[in-house]
Amino acid sequence: EYPNVSVSYVATPPFNSSGLYVINGFYQLSALNASLPNTAPVASNVAITGTAQVGQVLTGGYTYADTDGDLEGVSTFRWLRNDVAISGATASTYTLVAADLGMAVKFEVTPVAQSGVTPGVAVQSAATAAVIPANTAPVASNVSITGTAQVGSILTGGYTYADADND
Repeated sequence: EYPNVSVSYVATPPFNSSGLYVINGFYQLSALNASLPNTAPVASNVAITGTAQVGQVLTGGYTYADTDGDLEGVSTFRWLRNDVAISGATASTYTLVAADLGMAVKFEVTPVAQSGVTPGVAVQSAATAAVIPANTAPVASNVSITGTAQVGSILTGGYTYADADND
């Protein structure tokens, strides 16, 4: 099953009454140079931190592991908008743009080892909530001035204030 394994069988006498050799023995591994096959690295705990809002920066994170102890090489990253790769978004961070508005975003990592079997299988994070608009400026509407426009009279200004972001 494994290359470079040599097995010999050592038997001990006696012969039985029919003159046949009786096998009372054991297997002996004489040249154990076997090695288990190398395995690809694995990415786990793939997640996104940050606020899903246009203009904000999202950061992708993950845990790298390799059962053979191979050190991490240059793992690759992708960001996806509604499960479609975003052109040019190949870093561990991504700044949300207007095209992301209302969409779900995911981070994907493909683990790469410096040596051994590589790359591993790509793993995606959970999707963000739908991306919300950038923080907008408040709006004043229904602006009015009341009173008599006369020297010495008091004028009063009024308006309606609205802030879509409630801040």
